[in-house]
Amino acid sequence: MAKKARPAKRVTKATVDEVCRLLRIGAHIETAAAHAGLDKSTYVKWIRKGRNEVERRALIDEQREEEAAKDDASSRKVRKDELRRREKRDAESDAIAKATQNYVDFYLAVDKAIAEGELRNLAIIAKAAEGGQELSSTTHTDKDGATRTSKKLARSDWKAAAWVLERRHPSRYGSRHHAEHSGNEDKPVRMTFAEAIDAARRAKERGE
Repeated sequence: MAKKARPAKRVTKATVDEVCRLLRIGAHIETAAAHAGLDKSTYVKWIRKGRNEVERRALIDEQREEEAAKDDASSRKVRKDELRRREKRDAESDAIAKATQNYVDFYLAVDKAIAEGELRNLAIIAKAAEGGQELSSTTHTDKDGATRTSKKLARSDWKAAAWVLERRHPSRYGSRHHAEHSGNEDKPVRMTFAEAIDAARRAKERGE
C-alpha cells in the first residue's frame, strides 16, 4: 500500500503562488493551503511570523523618525554612546529583517490575495445587482434578407445588493435587524430586511 503524501513543511514560491491563486477566487485560507500541500501549523506559523515582523519593522521606523526629529530640534551633537546604541540596534534589526524576509513576503502576498479575492467577488455581486449582462443572443434573417440580432440580458437582482448590505452593515441590515408588517389577522409579522423588500416588491406587482 502506497504511503500517503505528507503536507509540505517548506514553503516554496510555487506553493505561495498556488495559495494566492486560490485566495483570489475566494477560497478560505485553510482550503487554499491544504490544496497547495501546506499543513496548517506551517502556514499559521508563517503568517504569524510575517505579521509580527511587519509590525516590528514599523516600530523601528517610528523610533528612527522620532530620533531624527529630536536630532534636528537639538543644537547639540548626538553623544557617541547613543550613536553606538543606534548602530547596534540597526545592525540587529537588519539581521532580523534578512532572516525573516520569506515570512514577510508570504504574509504580504496572502494578505493581498485575500483582498483581491474579496474585491473580485464584490464586483461580481455588483454586476448581478445592476443586471444588463448579455446572457445569449439569437440572429434572425427576415424574408427580405435582413439580419437582426436579439439579445437576452440579465435582469437586475436586488438580492445581490441586499446580501452585501446585510454583511457590510449588519447592525442596520443584518438578519437580526427585523421589520414588522401586519399579517392576515393584524398580528405583527417579523421578517429580515431582505424579506421585507421582497414582500414590498411582490405587493407592488399585485397592485396592493
